[in-house]
Amino acid sequence: MTGLRSEVRDSSVAGLPLLARLRGVDAATLCRRLARLRRVFGSIVDWRFRSWTRGRHRPLRATKSREMPKRQVVRRFLAGSRGAAAVEFGILGLCFTMILCFIVEIGMTMLLQSTLSEATRTASRLIRIGNVQKSGGQPAPFQAALCAKVKLLMDCSLLRYNVLAGGSFAALPVSVQTDASGMLVSARFVPGTAGQDVVVQVGYTRTLYFPILRDVIGNQGKLLLLSTVVFQNEPY
Repeated sequence: MTGLRSEVRDSSVAGLPLLARLRGVDAATLCRRLARLRRVFGSIVDWRFRSWTRGRHRPLRATKSREMPKRQVVRRFLAGSRGAAAVEFGILGLCFTMILCFIVEIGMTMLLQSTLSEATRTASRLIRIGNVQKSGGQPAPFQAALCAKVKLLMDCSLLRYNVLAGGSFAALPVSVQTDASGMLVSARFVPGTAGQDVVVQVGYTRTLYFPILRDVIGNQGKLLLLSTVVFQNEPY
């Protein structure tokens, strides 16, 4: 019994006799088993700690540079995202520039078309109320009225007009004839007399700002703007 007490005291395990009774073995056998387990688990813990410290504090070794395989280089290139914005802009930059050029050209064309239509209506009124006929039927007053309205946006020397009068609208030609440069062909200036039907055509050929659109809009980089007014002369 004295030897059992000394073995239990050396094991430093509290309540060992009570545990031995519950397990159905004597205290000496249980003490030997616990001491064996402690030695085994203690050695495992010490080994894991030593291996972990060696891995953490292992000095770096000089390694020889090896050439990266081509397949790995391709994979890293495809997975990389550096410079993605520049590549995307290079792909979409042309489309964005084309759209911007279209917006500028179409906006300017609509502005010039609206100005030309207003100038044609204003100048045609001089024919309708007989001011042009009373001044000798010459195109000078008509041309001056046109130029006064469009001189801020257009070159007056590029304006072309056709004025034809007849006994009925069905007899008046409405076809548009252009020359090789895309400009309206000025055939005649006939303002007519009181009560006659009149067709006024005014054309302006503008040059596109952006050469990149020459194959898309107009004729070789030139676009014809046309305004037509049909009316009956007043009984002046």
